[in-house]
Amino acid sequence: MACTIATESEQGLDNLLTKFWQLDEVASHDRQLTNIEKKCEAAFNQNTQQNNEGRFIVKIPFTDDASALGESKQMALNRFLKLEQRLNKQPSLRAEYVSFMREYEKLGHLQEIQEDQLLCPNYFLPHHCVLKSDSTTTKLRVVFDASAKTSTGISLNEIMHKGPVVQSELAAILMRFRMPRFIFTTDVEKMYRQIQIHPDDRRFQNIWWREHPNEKLRLLQLSTVTYGTRAAPYLATKCLQTLAIKNKSKYPLGAAALETDFYVDDGLCGANTITEAVEIKNQLINILSTAGFKLRKWSANHKQLLHGIAPEDQEVDLNLLDEEHTSVKTLGIIWLPKTDQFQIKMNTTTDQQQHQSPNWQNTSIPMHDDDINQLKAALKTFQQQEELPANERAHHQHHFVIEYLALGLSILILCIIIVRYTHKRRKRNNNPVPQPRTRQQQSQFEIDVEAQI
Repeated sequence: MACTIATESEQGLDNLLTKFWQLDEVASHDRQLTNIEKKCEAAFNQNTQQNNEGRFIVKIPFTDDASALGESKQMALNRFLKLEQRLNKQPSLRAEYVSFMREYEKLGHLQEIQEDQLLCPNYFLPHHCVLKSDSTTTKLRVVFDASAKTSTGISLNEIMHKGPVVQSELAAILMRFRMPRFIFTTDVEKMYRQIQIHPDDRRFQNIWWREHPNEKLRLLQLSTVTYGTRAAPYLATKCLQTLAIKNKSKYPLGAAALETDFYVDDGLCGANTITEAVEIKNQLINILSTAGFKLRKWSANHKQLLHGIAPEDQEVDLNLLDEEHTSVKTLGIIWLPKTDQFQIKMNTTTDQQQHQSPNWQNTSIPMHDDDINQLKAALKTFQQQEELPANERAHHQHHFVIEYLALGLSILILCIIIVRYTHKRRKRNNNPVPQPRTRQQQSQFEIDVEAQI
């Protein structure tokens, strides 16, 4: 196969390839922790415990004294009243918001308290909603803003550790996902909210809420790890890692998958035999259930991997006799379980639409048929190979290298497409563009027109 790349500058291509290899490289060694990250890890190990049900109880990892926080009650109240006005104008949105908050309270993830019970220092979280139309579970999610400034100009997030990355790199997880013959994906249901915040730290998670403007305002306190706080991803993923380490002896296969094949709450796991893949699945379920975590949104490329999984916990119905190729979205990539292929969706625009946009940087990158075919050809290598005889199993492992290069090639093609069309648009923008007339020019123009008439 020959590949020719046209570029105005060899140096530009060299730079592009250098960036490509840097992006493509997957670190093979553990990253060294900074002193701040070591302090965060030490605080987690010292303060984290599990209750009688096995659920984790964590403390907020502060970097500074919480007394640095100023007053936030009025700020959060003002933000809530503005939110309430918006919800009143959109009844359907308000209904979804109310439903979300009712479930939050029903599950015991928040409790109502009285203002005279509130200790100082404390923090009030403003909140708003985000809509995710492609979600198969929750279309609306309430997000809490821990970056909102208090009266001292300092927010909760500013005095909170971010924590180190404790899971594998995304690229490594995706690469490993292409190796096994039998694979499945799953998701930890409401992962953050299965982890409790220590009662002493809940005063930093207060919110205002009421379902209707005619009702009395309620002061609520969030009792679990909260989406929108800086330490939330670290606290949640560190709990998963802790579970994996604790269960290595009892559930070795499941513990290994939990430790290396999860990215935040998404698991991409598999094995070369159906027996081992099923065992990994079962061990994962057992490990996570000991701490109150439930796996859902199951999808697999073999129906036996979904045996025993309730229909409501399955992402798609794996009916191999159906010609329809149902897809699922995992880690931002579209996966077709039946054919075991990855897809990438890309917005396209016509040339006419591009000309209508004065700010071309904000428009989608146009893709012509030859570009799309090139990309498809590169990504086609990702299709899982048919099951090989045992004596060819070692040879099958070498396909991993080919698939790795295919991913790199697809990234490179995308980079080249971006560079090429960026250059084209810049050249087009260098052409003279009619500018709005000044008042003096407009007056002269009207005089000239009158003279011609």
